[in-house]
Amino acid sequence: MIENDPSTSTPERCTVCDSQMDSPLVCGICRTLFDAPIDSMDYFDIFRLDHRYDLDEAELKRRFLAISRNMHPDAFSRNSETMQKLAMKLSAELNEAYDTLRDPVSRAEYLLLQIGGESGRADKSVPSDFLAEIMTLREEISEVKESSNADEVGRLSGVIAEKRNRTLGQIEELARRLPTDDAVVLRSLRVELNRMKYWNNLRDQLKTI
Repeated sequence: MIENDPSTSTPERCTVCDSQMDSPLVCGICRTLFDAPIDSMDYFDIFRLDHRYDLDEAELKRRFLAISRNMHPDAFSRNSETMQKLAMKLSAELNEAYDTLRDPVSRAEYLLLQIGGESGRADKSVPSDFLAEIMTLREEISEVKESSNADEVGRLSGVIAEKRNRTLGQIEELARRLPTDDAVVLRSLRVELNRMKYWNNLRDQLKTI
């Protein structure tokens, strides 16, 4: 394995062996690592994927495994401490990019933020009638916790799963329109992503019963 200083560029071809690179993070031939801040890079570019919501999850996984093999910290155990630390850093960042893109909700969130949409922290809005619905379901979950009624747990799980799937469908439909400067689409997607946080929270509460 070639010992070299990590590059700070993100070329299409390796600056060491001139091979075509499958990812701007590492060369699959000579395993040169390229130390670029991942938060300044596009996650889709890391995997050389088209920048759009719909993607082939199997292909994403294949590319992730191929890239991670070439930068796994174990492969750099005989290299300098600097290279070992860089391999660990890039592997962690690669995992973050992969986890973001493989999940349909976090992928939509990522695309929204990439084009300047509001974050969930900046805009937590949901319709008032939705909040009333959530409060009712929370009360029902609280009652179920006290009674430990398995049938009620199953019923509520089904209700929340159905509503969550409906919200996911809306998220997917809106995210497929990105990128766009349509304020209605961006606003609607933000609201649906906010809804999903509530459904996930309720789902997780039921799992503890």
